[in-house]
Amino acid sequence: MNKPIIIDEKIEKVIIKYSVIITLFTFVLSKMVYRSVEDIVDVFLGFIFQFDFDKNGVPDISQLKSIDIHVGKYTFSLGKLIYVLIKLAIQILIVMFIIKLVIKYTNFVKV
Repeated sequence: MNKPIIIDEKIEKVIIKYSVIITLFTFVLSKMVYRSVEDIVDVFLGFIFQFDFDKNGVPDISQLKSIDIHVGKYTFSLGKLIYVLIKLAIQILIVMFIIKLVIKYTNFVKV
């Protein structure tokens, strides 16, 4: 049978202390990165969708967000769903790009 590992009480307190500090740091950092990525995506999508391809004077993003499907007395906003899915895909791509940069150009992750 496996014997339990006995850790010195002082070492255990140090591990707990630093794990709490690292967890808080990670939580705060993830919020900052999330907001930054969201702002980057908003700027990128704002640039892309400011164009008026059908030349009616209204930016195409406004037209996309206004697409609704009516089923009886219920309304489903298909345009907003498409916009959010595009935004999510771009956010995922940006996060993957950041992770690849961190893995390739830093020593944070040992491969």
